[in-house]
Amino acid sequence: MKKLFFAFALILVGLTACSEWVDTSRNGKLDGLWQMTRVDTLATGGILETTANRVYYAVQGNMLQMNATANGERYIFRFSLNDNKLKIYDARINDREAGDVSVTNVDRLRLYGMSKLEELFVVEQLTSQRMILRSETLRLTFRKY
Repeated sequence: MKKLFFAFALILVGLTACSEWVDTSRNGKLDGLWQMTRVDTLATGGILETTANRVYYAVQGNMLQMNATANGERYIFRFSLNDNKLKIYDARINDREAGDVSVTNVDRLRLYGMSKLEELFVVEQLTSQRMILRSETLRLTFRKY
């Protein structure tokens, strides 16, 4: 009986000690690769199907990467998700050799649905398959890829 108790205690200590190596995220369903499928312009009611543009958001940990396969550009951001609000900020060109230079012109980010260098989206829908984000000017629809 003592051997069984000792073995159980040893396993429990081992699992607890290794817990900091396990990658955990508080992002829930937001984590993963998302493909932008549609952009709605709120002021005009315009709709643009964007699946063919192959624009992606990749979310992991506290980083968000945006890339478009057509132009090969990649941008990384910090983000926060609180109370169905997604704040995306600290835009940088994903280029390790150049030191991930800060983006200073929002025009580079318009393809990705960004109208400001620091954008606040309302999360209208977030499931394991679909995400809808709304800014002041646009509604972005994504599918989990």
